[in-house]
Order: sequence, then structure tokens, then C-alpha cells
Amino acid sequence: MERFVFSDESITEMAKKSAEETRSRLTDDGFSEEEIVIQIKWITEDLYNQFKQLNDELKVFISDTDSDDELQVILRGHLYIEREITGMLRIILEYPDEILSDRFMFMNKVNLAVALGIIKKEDKSVLNKVNSLRNKLAHKLNYSCNEKDYSGLSDSLRGKLKNYSANHIAAIAEEDLLTRIKNIIGVIWIYVKNEHDLIPLKLRNESLRQETANTLLRIRDQEEKLKLLSQDTK
Repeated sequence: MERFVFSDESITEMAKKSAEETRSRLTDDGFSEEEIVIQIKWITEDLYNQFKQLNDELKVFISDTDSDDELQVILRGHLYIEREITGMLRIILEYPDEILSDRFMFMNKVNLAVALGIIKKEDKSVLNKVNSLRNKLAHKLNYSCNEKDYSGLSDSLRGKLKNYSANHIAAIAEEDLLTRIKNIIGVIWIYVKNEHDLIPLKLRNESLRQETANTLLRIRDQEEKLKLLSQDTK
């Protein structure tokens, strides 16, 4: 998992690269150059903070799952993933405490998040596999992970998550079973965390688009008033 930890310089470059990708997307969406400049300024700062926070939390995740105990690795990884899904639901739901009780279990949260569209339906399968493995270790005395468990996780990766994790999974193919399981759980957590972190940014971008449009309208209105005033004084 250490390969995912970045220096501050790398984080800055990642933020700039993502901002440029955002610029391209905004251009394709029909934003004017004025709107793009305003949004990129805000978005770049948001992206840097997001990457920096992820980097710091990744270091803690690596420390928390750095164990030779399969049960500890899977339970902690499962808790990390569940925390992100819970966070996603708390952003979207108007009254989250009405449903997010201790009895509302992991797969209940996954199903609700899929129904709300904040987790892709194609990602449900691998999250179900993580939950199943967690339950085997938690409820079956002396259960030990095997190659079938790892294959169940890796074979359940779909779409964006599969593409996101492909290079990393290939790089650890020759590692021992527990190392591979640690890494695939870590990749799933990073992916879900990214999706969680993007929700406020997406919501803010929608708000910023309207705010930017309103700002530009006010600027143009002022320009028109100044133009008329200039004409009146001639």
C-alpha cells in the first residue's frame, strides 16, 4: 500500500493535473472562459486539500492494517470502508439518524447507497464479497483466508474500480496471500473514499456554476450601467 503514499510535491502536481482535466470537461460542457477561470481557482484548492487529506489518512490506514492477523486486517478494512459509505449517506440523506442506527448493517448501507446512485451498481458485488469475508472470519472459529477468497474479491471488481486497481493488483501478483488481500482491501477503501470525498465537490460545483453565472451577470450589468453612464456624460 506504500506505493499510494505521495510527497507534497506530487500532491500539488496531481491537483494541477486534475484541475486541467476539469478545465477540459468544463470547456466541453459549454462553460465560458470567464466561468472556467473562476471555478478552476476554487477547484484546484479543493483538490489539493482532498489529495492531502487522503494521503494522511492512507498512512493511518496502512498502520491500522499492518498486521499478520487476518481477522484484524479484514475487520479494520471493513470498518474503514463502512465509515466512508456511512459518510456518503450522511451527506445525501436529509435525516440520516432516522435510518443509520446500529442495526442498519453494512449491506443495508450499500444497498441504500446504490439505490440513491452514490455507489455504482457494478461496485455492489465486490463490497458484498468484502462483507462476506468479514463475516466468515468474525463468525467461524479458526477460519483462514484462502486463494478462493482473494479470487472472489479480485474477480468481483468491475468498471471504474477494476480499471483503477488493475496496475496495482498486477504489481502484487507474486506477493503472499495476506499481502494481496491487504492491498485489494486498501484499493477498495481508497476508491470508496474518493467517491465519498467527491460528493461535496460535485455538490459545490453545481452551486458554483450557478454562483459563477450570477456573478458574471452582475459584472455585465455593471458594465452596461457604466457604459450608459459614460454615454450620458458625453
